Amino acid sequence: MILKCYLISTWSKLTVSLSQLDIAFQKQLDFSRVTVINDFTNQGKPIFALCFVLLMLTGCKFFNSTEIDENRIALARSGEKVLYHDQVVGIIKEGSSKKDSLDKLQTITRNWIKKQLILEKVALYLPEEKQTIEKQVQDYRESLLTALYEEELVRQKLDTLVTNEELSAFYEVNRSNFLLRYPAYQIYYIIVAQEAPKLDSLRFWVTNIEQHKEKLSAYCYTFAEDFSLKDSIWIENQLLLSKFPLENEIIQRLRRTKQTEELADSDYFYYLKVNDWKDQGELAPIELVKNDIKKLILNKRKLKLIEQAHDQIYQEAIKKGKFEIY
Repeated sequence: MILKCYLISTWSKLTVSLSQLDIAFQKQLDFSRVTVINDFTNQGKPIFALCFVLLMLTGCKFFNSTEIDENRIALARSGEKVLYHDQVVGIIKEGSSKKDSLDKLQTITRNWIKKQLILEKVALYLPEEKQTIEKQVQDYRESLLTALYEEELVRQKLDTLVTNEELSAFYEVNRSNFLLRYPAYQIYYIIVAQEAPKLDSLRFWVTNIEQHKEKLSAYCYTFAEDFSLKDSIWIENQLLLSKFPLENEIIQRLRRTKQTEELADSDYFYYLKVNDWKDQGELAPIELVKNDIKKLILNKRKLKLIEQAHDQIYQEAIKKGKFEIY
């Protein structure tokens, strides 16, 4: 008799749930009540069976322990948690077929139930001190919001113009921070494909780059894969070895002769001339570290801007009496 009462109560609950799902699907898909119930009966057997098993396992008393919001459409319940239609409706794409929408809803509901059951198991097996993550989550949220605020503040108000005078002044004050870890070279270089035209002319011009720099520039802008004929370009030894088919012996020869030398691999000709160099441990040329100096100056400005903004917020709060210290 008790079992019969229980099954009648359980069936009544399932009928109400199916009716609520019917309303949800009509809002989402705009088709008739009869069609929805049929589709849910035919295609929703897995979730129907899952819900029935949960009902059988938990009993009538369980369903009386958590109140369902009558103004919302409930899809599932696990423990004290209830999944409502309005929490998932946005996940189902508009224009989806009835079958796709039903399948998606079943998957969402099943995954939600699994998640709740896992969390219940966590509560049973994990030590209490490891479950208290609310503060960690709150701290992370506050840190993230603060970082987003500071990022927007910097984007709007940071002065990113750094003059040459500022660069030079920073360089002079911090010379000890700009010592070379590797040798550095001020070079001219030209890289051209082996099929490039006028190679004879190019080879003649590079014998005296200063005299033929205008002709070389015009040629390189048209035919070179890469080139630099600027006196301000410095390159560290490690990058030099990776960019060109070089060995240290060739670099030493280029340093001694200061003549343009032709190198080659299977695809390109390389023309290099070393004009100046600095050895490891010497002060780096300002041209080599200019970008690093600019980043350091901007970062210093950024920190100062953020500190000033924080202090301004604090001072305004004092004036308006927004807090008290006991």
